[in-house]
Amino acid sequence: MLWAAVTRVQPINDMRSDMDLEASNTFEDGDWSSELRIPTAALSVFRSLVIDYLWIRADNLKNDGQYFDALYLARMICALQPNLPSVWQFNAWNMAYNISVGLPSGPERWNWVRAGYELLRDRALVYNQTSMELYSELAWIFQHKIGGITDDENSYYKWRLASEMFPLMGVMTNTEVELLAESPRSWGQYSSAPFRERDFAAPMDLLLKIRDDENNTVARYIYNNLTPDFRERLGAFDEVAARAALRSNVVAQPDETIDVQAIVEPLLLDMMNEFNMLLLDENLYDAQRFANVELSEEIQELIGQNLRSWDRIPLNRLLIEAAFPAEITPQQRYRLDDDPDVAAVIEAMMQAEPGFESTEDVLAGIVQMLRDQEGFSDELMALMPEIVQNQNQAYFRLQRFERARLLRQEWKIDPVWILIINRMYGPINYDNPNRRLCLDWRSAFVHAIYWAERGLQYSNGESSFDELNLHRRVYHSLQSLFHYGNMQIRRTYVPPTHTETAEGQEIISRQPVTEARVYLSQDLRMFPVAYQATLDVIRTRTDRGEEEPSGVVDGSLNLLRSGITNLYLAGHEALARYYYRELRQRRPDAEETQGTLVDFVRARMRQEAEQIGPKGASDYINSLLRESFARYALLDDENAMIREQWAAQIHDLFEAEFTDEQGDRIVLLDMDELRWIALQDFFADPMTDPAFKGALLERMRIEAPQMYERVMELLERQMNAAPFAQ
Repeated sequence: MLWAAVTRVQPINDMRSDMDLEASNTFEDGDWSSELRIPTAALSVFRSLVIDYLWIRADNLKNDGQYFDALYLARMICALQPNLPSVWQFNAWNMAYNISVGLPSGPERWNWVRAGYELLRDRALVYNQTSMELYSELAWIFQHKIGGITDDENSYYKWRLASEMFPLMGVMTNTEVELLAESPRSWGQYSSAPFRERDFAAPMDLLLKIRDDENNTVARYIYNNLTPDFRERLGAFDEVAARAALRSNVVAQPDETIDVQAIVEPLLLDMMNEFNMLLLDENLYDAQRFANVELSEEIQELIGQNLRSWDRIPLNRLLIEAAFPAEITPQQRYRLDDDPDVAAVIEAMMQAEPGFESTEDVLAGIVQMLRDQEGFSDELMALMPEIVQNQNQAYFRLQRFERARLLRQEWKIDPVWILIINRMYGPINYDNPNRRLCLDWRSAFVHAIYWAERGLQYSNGESSFDELNLHRRVYHSLQSLFHYGNMQIRRTYVPPTHTETAEGQEIISRQPVTEARVYLSQDLRMFPVAYQATLDVIRTRTDRGEEEPSGVVDGSLNLLRSGITNLYLAGHEALARYYYRELRQRRPDAEETQGTLVDFVRARMRQEAEQIGPKGASDYINSLLRESFARYALLDDENAMIREQWAAQIHDLFEAEFTDEQGDRIVLLDMDELRWIALQDFFADPMTDPAFKGALLERMRIEAPQMYERVMELLERQMNAAPFAQ
C-alpha cells in the first residue's frame, strides 16, 4: 500500500500544478522567523496530524487566556497551510474579535485587532494574492471592528487608526496625493507620476484612437480592459458634440458651458482613472503588442530587468508615453540622490540634530515632526522654518518620499490606488459634481473600501458570494461615510473624578487630564456617491440576468429619502430637487412622490412629529438645537444647519397641524426663545464638553458679538449664584 501511495504522489502534484493549487513554501524568502523552519521541515508525512493537534491546542490556549502562546501556534498553523484562505481568515478573526474582547483596556485590545488585520494584509495576501474572501475579511475588520460601534473600545480604535494615518495622509487634496504618488519607490530611482489632466495633450484624439483604431495593438489591449460601463459610454461618445462643446467653452458662452461638463469632462476624468489603473497592470508589456512602438534604451533596460508588479509603475508609464507620443505629454522626472537641494537640506538637518547620523534618520525625523515636535534639539527646531521657507521644494520632496515609502511598505497601500479610489468614491464638489474631492484616509471605512476594491480586481465578471460580499463592503462603507464620515479630533479636558469610600478612608481622586477624542458626524457630500454605489450593485446584478437584490433596493430607497431631506435642510435645494426627481422615477405611483419637494420634506417631518408626540415637542427641539450648537463649535456648519432647520420645521409643523389632548392647537415658544433656552442649557449642562463651550464662545465672540456679550453675562450670573461663591 505504501508503494502504491508513493506512485500516486507525482500525478497528484501534476494535477495541483495544472489547477494552480501548488503549496507555497512560506519560509523560502526568510519572511517568517527561523524558529518555525526546522519543525516544519521535520513534520513530513505527519503534517496533517500535527496541524489537527495545533488547532486543538491553540483553541485551548485561547480559552485559558494564554493569548501569546495561542498566537505563536496560529502563526505555525498558517505557515503549514499557507494556500488555504480559510485558515488565515479564521486566525485573523480569532485575534481581532475573540482574543481582543478578552482584554480589559483599549490599548491591549488594539494590539490584537491590529494583529488580525496585519496577518491578512502582510502575510495571507502574499500567498493568496487573488483570494477575494481574504480581501473581504480584511475590509470587514476595518469596516465593522474599527469603524463600527459593537466593541466598547471602538472610539479608541478609531483614534489609533486616525493618529497613525495622520502623519502619512492627514486631510489632503487630490493634488497632494498626485505628488505623493509621484515619489520614487526607492532612493536612487526616477520618479513616476500618475496621469493628470494636463498630461493629455490631445484627449479627444486619444479617446478616438482607443475606441476606433483596430490596428493599434496597445489601444486594443486598453479598450478590451476598460470597465464595461466606461466602454459603453465611450461607444456612445459623440465627437462632433464634444468638440463643439469645447469650442463653446473657449468663447465662454454660459448656456453651452453645461455641455462641456455633461459631455466631455466626466469621460476625460474617468479615462484618467483608467490610465492610472494601467500603471498597476502586470500584463501591459508584451513583445508582440509593442512590436510597432519605438522603445528607448531606458525602456528596453527596464524590460530586461524583468520587473515585478511592485516596480512596474515606472516601466508602464514610459510604455504608455511611447505608445501614444502625440496624445500624451512625457512627465518631468527627478531622482532624489541627484538633487543638490535635497542633499543640502539633509546636510543642514544632520548638523542641527545630533541624533541624525544618516539620511534614514533624517527621513524618519521629518515624519516624526508631523506627529509631534518633542525630542528634537533647539537648533533643529529653530532651523526648520528657514528650511521650509527657503528650500521648500526639496524639503517637501523628502517628506513625501518618506510618507509614500511608509504607505507602500508598512501599510501596503499604493498612493496611485489612493488616487484611483478618491476619483471613484471621493466626496462630491458642490460647485462641480463631476469632480471628486479627497477621501479622509484616517477613517476605517475608507480603508475598508480600499481593500474591497483591491479584491474586486480578481473578479471574473461572474456572480459569486465573495464578489457580492466585496460589493457590500464598498457600498456599506460609503453609506457609513455619509452618516459618520465627517471626522474631527479634539483634545478635550477631562475633569477629576472622586470616588467616595467608607468613613475614615481617603477620597481617591484622579488628576485632570487632556484626552484626544474622535467626533463623527454626517458628511452630506458622500450621499451622491453612496447612493450611486447602490445603483451600481443593482445594475450589475440585473445586467447578468439576475433578480434585483431586494435588500439593496430597499436600502437604496431609504438612503435616497434621507439624502433628499438632508440636502434640502442644508440649503442645497437644486441637488435635493434632482434626487427627488430620481425618487419619483423609481416610485412613480407612491403617495410620497405625488407632491412637490416641499410636500415630501414636510411629510417626512410629519412622520417624525407623530412619533415624538405633543408632550415631547419642546424637548425634541431643544435637543436638536443643542446638537446644532455643538456642531457649530466643531466648525461643522453644514450639520449644524441641518439640525437647526430640522428644529424649525418641526416647530412650525406642531403649531400648524398638531393639537393637545383637549383639542387645542399646540402653542410653542417662539423659535428665538427656544434657541436661547437651548443655548443656556448647552452652557449649564455639566455633561457638555468644556472644550465645546470654549470653542462656541470663541466663534460667537468673532461672528456674533452681541450674543457673545449676552452669554457672558449669563455665565457671570451663574458663577455668582453658585454655592460657596466668594
